Amino acid sequence: MKNLLMTGGTGFLGRFFLKSILETFPHVEKIYLVTRTPKKYQSHKDFQYPQIIWIEADLSDEKTQGHWAHNKQYKDAFQNIDTVIFAAALYDVKADFETNYRNTILTLENFLHSIELFPKLKNFHYISTIVVQGLNSSLLPEGPIISKPIFQENYGHAKFLAEKIFENFQSPIPFKKIIYRPGMVVGDSHFGEMDKIDGCYYVLKGLWRISFLLKFTKYFPWNFQIPFPIAFKDQTHLPLIPVDHCTERMCQIMKCLLEDEHYFGTYNVNNGISYFTLVSDEFPSIRYFLQCYTKYHGYKLNFFPVMMNFFHQWLFRLLGIPPEIYPYMFLETVYPQKYTEKLRSKIRPSQFDHYKEKIFQFPFSNSKDS
Repeated sequence: MKNLLMTGGTGFLGRFFLKSILETFPHVEKIYLVTRTPKKYQSHKDFQYPQIIWIEADLSDEKTQGHWAHNKQYKDAFQNIDTVIFAAALYDVKADFETNYRNTILTLENFLHSIELFPKLKNFHYISTIVVQGLNSSLLPEGPIISKPIFQENYGHAKFLAEKIFENFQSPIPFKKIIYRPGMVVGDSHFGEMDKIDGCYYVLKGLWRISFLLKFTKYFPWNFQIPFPIAFKDQTHLPLIPVDHCTERMCQIMKCLLEDEHYFGTYNVNNGISYFTLVSDEFPSIRYFLQCYTKYHGYKLNFFPVMMNFFHQWLFRLLGIPPEIYPYMFLETVYPQKYTEKLRSKIRPSQFDHYKEKIFQFPFSNSKDS
């Protein structure tokens, strides 16, 4: 892998991915970063690498394909690109479908229509999400999703449709397709860095909003704990993974596939596409997550599960937890990582108990919602 083109490289996951790539593949010669506003990021500390070449483009604009095709500078540069990492998407569970379509589906379609500009392309890595499973409380296969999922939020629906477009794309250039499905990405395991509120952080911020009340529980005598009913299912787990663990695993998968395309088994097992689910080795149930939160802050609370009801819908709205999150507090999905198991000797363990404090230290007073 010498010349790489990356979309979504200026996003939260993309920035960590870029760092992991350069650590794992120090001999990469050029990394072309596609973004709408390169001037916004060129001076940022995360992008001070000599390998980076900026490409200003709006992939949601269908004119981009024609602009690239008629620009000799781009055509010459793209001739030698052997790897594409497509991470461009809108990550906002509250956004409407039109916005998700433009930023997640249309960007991928327009890029794929330009694929003939990359004659030496060997590997196309597409960053999807486990949310493509929708509200199916079952097993998320490390393969194509056959039955149509049910969605109550537009982010997962758009990612599902985009993944199907990528799976079914018939390319005139024979390249390998690799799909990654990260779990609920949280801040990095060392410093807890996170750029906005989403996923489990909505719940934590909601509790932070009433922390002035929760603090009084610290003064209750002995080990008395106040019962605190909250709407979730006891069997539901949070498929968390710190952003640095996620990108490290993706890079190790890339490295293994470059060294031996059959490293993870027969390559054509899923219509020529490799799928990888990326969650921590050990991730918590919602109950355990909340227990760890109360213990970290010294609150004397005993969270216990109840079914969703009008009161908790009102409470969640009061706490700022968007309704798109509610259904995921009742799923019992299983996330096998059969292929990722082969990486055990090459990656750090990823266990919730090792990084949970970094999540709970998040500075909500300075945060913004997604």
